[in-house]
Amino acid sequence: MLQKATFLLAPLTPAALALACRTPARSSATQTPSLSPTLIAGYAFTLPANQGWSDTGLQVQAGRTLRILYLSGLISDGRQAIPDASGLPYVCGRADCCEPLPGAPRGALIGRAGEQTFYIGNGGDLTMPADGFLQLRINDCDSGLYDNRGALNILVIP
Repeated sequence: MLQKATFLLAPLTPAALALACRTPARSSATQTPSLSPTLIAGYAFTLPANQGWSDTGLQVQAGRTLRILYLSGLISDGRQAIPDASGLPYVCGRADCCEPLPGAPRGALIGRAGEQTFYIGNGGDLTMPADGFLQLRINDCDSGLYDNRGALNILVIP
């Protein structure tokens, strides 16, 4: 399910920033950097682990950069829990493997633009390899999707 979303990223207070960085809080005499909220517009997408390619509806162009981020969600492949979008330690790596992207970890988040498939994992800034609609899925064999459970929540920022 694709939903357009806007997120307000509020700045941390100096005390929360000090705690998050695990550094001692500064005295009031020390200058504190100025922080302000940031609006981020993107598309939130819930990706079921037991589904093949899911069309996001976003048309991409070769060479353009998108930020694709794993936000939350837990999935499993059979009895194996996969805590994030980076997948399992297992990589088939052979040409005769059934995963859509044999060189990437099984259970990882992968994408496709046109006929080009690429690894996303927990995400980042990715340069699109081809023109087409952005599609997402879990890197698992089509015949193995039946025992997958859960879903990943993904944010795509054009």
